[in-house]
Amino acid sequence: MPWKLRPGWRASIEEGHLVVSSDVRSLRVARCAGLGSDLAFELSSEIGLSRYSLETLRLLEQLETRGLVTNTDPTSTAREEQTRLDAYFSHIGMDSIACRNAIESAVVTIIGVGGTGAIILQHLVGAGVRSFILADQDAVERTNLERQFIFGPEMIGWPKTKAAAAYIQSRCPDANIQTRDGSIASRADVQSLCVDVSRSSTCIVCIDRPFEVAVRILPQALWDIGVSSLQGGVMIRSGFYGPVFDPQRSPSTPEMLWGDVKNTEAALPVGVCFSPNNTIIASLMASQVLHHLIGAQDLVEYKNRTFVDLFRRQFSRLNELGTYDTTR
Repeated sequence: MPWKLRPGWRASIEEGHLVVSSDVRSLRVARCAGLGSDLAFELSSEIGLSRYSLETLRLLEQLETRGLVTNTDPTSTAREEQTRLDAYFSHIGMDSIACRNAIESAVVTIIGVGGTGAIILQHLVGAGVRSFILADQDAVERTNLERQFIFGPEMIGWPKTKAAAAYIQSRCPDANIQTRDGSIASRADVQSLCVDVSRSSTCIVCIDRPFEVAVRILPQALWDIGVSSLQGGVMIRSGFYGPVFDPQRSPSTPEMLWGDVKNTEAALPVGVCFSPNNTIIASLMASQVLHHLIGAQDLVEYKNRTFVDLFRRQFSRLNELGTYDTTR
């Protein structure tokens, strides 16, 4: 079977060195005998490299361990040849078929299908999630349409869970959807909800009121029943998300993360909204969820909460000790 570069990588020969690079990484292989000038071209071709010396084989095996090349069957109908999402999974070194299976078999709970939850839902449905549990107590209002794009004017007055389910079914008629329309405002509400979501693969918390329930009580209750969760929110010029609280991978419980935080008011909801800001935070959250579902653990933040200054394009990560590090 021929060796080929994974999608998103390119190869060239520079001064006798093989250089394999993407948009963010570059690997230069030291000069060695047997690297013909046509090696880079053959690796990058649709056919791939099928004839090679023993020395070249050893090099290819090293590149494979770094996730840069793959040994493929040209007659295969593997999904990595079919969609750009599958090509992305392959690019980051994952098996695209296994990733698809993980996504399609997942059960994702979204608590709050409003400003961020609705956009996250769009990404998950597009990526192939087929089973959802949706929880929200609100009905669709006309003002929701400016930022919650899964709803149409004909849905005004519908429960948001019903409207969100209709959107999912329009994209995937055989989707499995459960809905819950009650409020989640107390410990008793949380306990009742946990009974419904105990079989979820992960739970996304997109409610912001009551703040204590949304940020502290609900994520901890999900942790206690062994369900991973991700929580986020958007203010006026900033937002926050994460970490993904996973009992098997996270070093800190939800209670530990907020234990030493003095200024939780920084994340309190406000009655102002700019739709693109919602979209940015929701997309970052969807990315975390999808990487978590496929097992790309190095691309998931399991430790720190991330605050985003949406005007300055600045990220600050807050850990369980209440300390920050800031990057742009």
